[in-house]
Amino acid sequence: MKSILFLVVTAFSIFSCKSSIAQIVPDESLPNPSQIDRIDNTLRIQGGTEAGTNLFHSFSEFNVRTGETAHFNNATTVENILTRVTGDNISNIDGLVRANGTANLYLINPNGLIFGENARLDIGGSFFATSAAGLTFPDGLTYSTTAPESTPLLSVNVPLGVQYGASPGDIDVRSTALNVPQNLVLLGGNLRLQGTQLHTPSGNVVLGGLVDSGVVEFEAYEFPETIDRGDLSLNQSQIEVVAGGGGDITLRARNVELTDAQMQAGIAENAGALGAQAGNIDIDATGIVLLTEQSSIENRLLPNTVGVGGNIDIKAASLTVRDSTIDVSTESAGNAGNLFVTSNVIDIGLVDRTPIPNTEDSRDNDTDNVLAGAIGLFSLVFGSGDGGRIKLNSPDIRLNDRVQISSETFGEGSGGSIDIQTDRLFAEGGARISTASRGAGDAGPLTVNATESVTLDGLATNFPPGGLSASAATASTGNGSRLMLTTRNLFVRGGAAISSVTAGSGNGGAVEIYVTETLEISGRAPQGSNLFQGGGISSGIFAAVRPRGEGIGGDIEIETARLRLLDSGSIDAGTRGEGDGGSIRIRATESIELASPSELLPSRISAQVERGGTRNSQSGNIAIETPRLVLRDGGQISVGTLTEGSGRSIEIHATESIDLSGSIPQTENARNAVLDSTGQRIPSGIFAVSQGTGNAGSLTIETSNLNVRDGAQVSVSSVLAGETGNLELSSDRLFLSHGMLSAQSVEGDKASIFIHADSIELRRGSRITTNATGAAGGGNIDITADTLIASDNSDITANAQQNAGGQVRIDSNAVLGIAARATPTDRSDITASSELGAAFEGVVELSELDIDTNGLFQLVEHPQDISRLVVDRCHALRAGSEFVVTGRGGLPQDPVEPIHPMLLWADTRSIDRSENTSISSAPEREPSTPLLEATGWITNESGSIELVRPERPVDFPTPACRRFQP
Repeated sequence: MKSILFLVVTAFSIFSCKSSIAQIVPDESLPNPSQIDRIDNTLRIQGGTEAGTNLFHSFSEFNVRTGETAHFNNATTVENILTRVTGDNISNIDGLVRANGTANLYLINPNGLIFGENARLDIGGSFFATSAAGLTFPDGLTYSTTAPESTPLLSVNVPLGVQYGASPGDIDVRSTALNVPQNLVLLGGNLRLQGTQLHTPSGNVVLGGLVDSGVVEFEAYEFPETIDRGDLSLNQSQIEVVAGGGGDITLRARNVELTDAQMQAGIAENAGALGAQAGNIDIDATGIVLLTEQSSIENRLLPNTVGVGGNIDIKAASLTVRDSTIDVSTESAGNAGNLFVTSNVIDIGLVDRTPIPNTEDSRDNDTDNVLAGAIGLFSLVFGSGDGGRIKLNSPDIRLNDRVQISSETFGEGSGGSIDIQTDRLFAEGGARISTASRGAGDAGPLTVNATESVTLDGLATNFPPGGLSASAATASTGNGSRLMLTTRNLFVRGGAAISSVTAGSGNGGAVEIYVTETLEISGRAPQGSNLFQGGGISSGIFAAVRPRGEGIGGDIEIETARLRLLDSGSIDAGTRGEGDGGSIRIRATESIELASPSELLPSRISAQVERGGTRNSQSGNIAIETPRLVLRDGGQISVGTLTEGSGRSIEIHATESIDLSGSIPQTENARNAVLDSTGQRIPSGIFAVSQGTGNAGSLTIETSNLNVRDGAQVSVSSVLAGETGNLELSSDRLFLSHGMLSAQSVEGDKASIFIHADSIELRRGSRITTNATGAAGGGNIDITADTLIASDNSDITANAQQNAGGQVRIDSNAVLGIAARATPTDRSDITASSELGAAFEGVVELSELDIDTNGLFQLVEHPQDISRLVVDRCHALRAGSEFVVTGRGGLPQDPVEPIHPMLLWADTRSIDRSENTSISSAPEREPSTPLLEATGWITNESGSIELVRPERPVDFPTPACRRFQP
């Protein structure tokens, strides 16, 4: 609307003034006044005052009508033509302005200037048009329009700059071809370009303005910081300085607005020379820089050029890019320039969020190509030169609707880096920041440093995932790059991804993420969205080797306080190609949580050889360190293989606890998830599983408390021919309630489980098993624990089908509620059976605490013959006397043996010696089977307690009796 209003006002101004304005009217302010000679439609300007190589003209009016020519008929020795307008009217120029030779032309009118559609320049040097009040010189003189009589002498020096008055006029440019061979400088109050083409093949273009008094010097065009600037707008206009090198575009304004406008710098095709340097595009705005309606700012090296590319540098309070691009690229041997943006807010996206056609670039057939018609910021390499750097510095960066910030190489040169410094980065709707190798060159690194937060949200239909990406594309031989992100809080949602992928022979780059507080990955892309090969439709962090990829996948390293993977969130370092997958290392100082309450896709941390991987492929390792680890509702941590490749290992150190619980139903979208034995549910758990012919990995878990509940599992298993790794577990307390620890195999070597715990408790049908199916032998289970308690038909098994059973060894102080049995029962069992029969049964060893039930002494082997316990020399006395010996050793084996001193006895009653009692000998007894006293106890197969006596003779002290006298 503003543009339409401007057109109407400008057109009316030109039309209404055309018939009434004077044309070119000299004033009398100079010692040698200017003279005007008309020849047909040509106004020949002669005279003026010369000072050295400067020629001064002064007019009260300066206008050139349509079809007319204003010809400055200067001598060829003149280098600068300085023209001022001292009247009160705007200058309207809609014809041709000429000068002789290579002289520079300065046109000054503080009231403003209008260049119409037919305005043309035929000047051999530079053109300066300004609405400032005068020109300044190094000698302190000023060529003023407002006080023309104040300067009696004219300077012989080249003008130093311009002096603005209090209310400078505007400059409006509608010319379709305002071209000069050298510099083109337009300095007004506000500056508006409508349908304009400005072209300088060998010079610079400078546009800017002030709205109050101030001085601007030509050398660096540094505008005073304390003076308000004018606005600059380009509507359907083009500024071009593309040539053999050297042309700059400089904009200085408050607000800069490009609407369907283009700014182009660089080196032209087949141009340039050794040492050539393309010019820079430098935009400095105190307010907003806005690009809309397919606008572009480009600084490029075109094909077959020689030289180095220039930079694009944008400083503004706010940069907004809508349906537009900013591009520093090279298509030749020279290195591209850099892109620097410094702004309080960077906002890049679409205006109406209409879909961008999914047209693949012909240079590559990857689905994540830079698309035709893509919008955003780009540094691209198509030759042997290296790409330029993209650096964004802004407290707030907002990207939306499939926009891209991309640095990619399609040639031999290396891609440029992307460096983002911000407080908050927000990217939604498929917006992505990426570096990539699509040729022989390596991709550049991608670095994001956000002091507060990074939010990546959304995946657009028919478009690769939004987020951050560093990749080596199909058929590329270059390597991917390092992706490093540092922030306080990171949120990855709605199918967005942080990824490093390789689909060529080059290696993938590492993904390093450092989050001081919370890292949360949640959600998935809407149904029907284009799936990303690195991670499906789940939100996540991925380091993938794609199908046919020969390179090694990059590693993922994460450090955070809290890591949460919710509602299908994933961290995945899988491989689908020939190359090995990368490893995953996670350190969370507070907790890690994986959960999928949606029952659609499991949240997971995975490093697998997926379908497409070869027998030479290996998955990476997973290492996790945290105080608390929680996996629920189908949350999984897994390594392994779905093909011929081999899985690696998982190591988890949780100083406080690991809590695994629950499962979710299996769905067709649950790609590569580990299923339970029914194939109908996805259990929470930790897995090293081979679902192909390759070998499974191994698990090592160390924690204070491990809880496995409600269908959750910890497993190292092979479902086909692959070998199974080992499960090693160390925990103060191990608690299973309808949970499972398993190491199962089909054809490979025996699987083993090693458990070291203070206490183990099994409830509700829990299992610790190394069962084998097919031709594999039963595995080994080695348990060391203070106490082992089982109930509710919980079993420890090492059974086999077509081979021998395994070995179960339990070393515990107390084993309660569970017993070794030959075959499984409905009670809690320890079995190592085989379907081939008893001859193939395995071994069950229980080493419990050895308690000596004899105390300090062992009982005698045979019952005592009481006839041998009495000596007839000991007379029986009257008055019902008795002789009793008690003690821990019982009666002595021989009456002549001494009695222990502690068995002394005394009777103070008087003894009647006249009464003697004879003691007859004991009657003869029939021989009988000897009875043996029990010296210990065991738990039998039925769980009952039995008294037993092992063969272990012990020497005992000899008791004796003596006669006491009263």
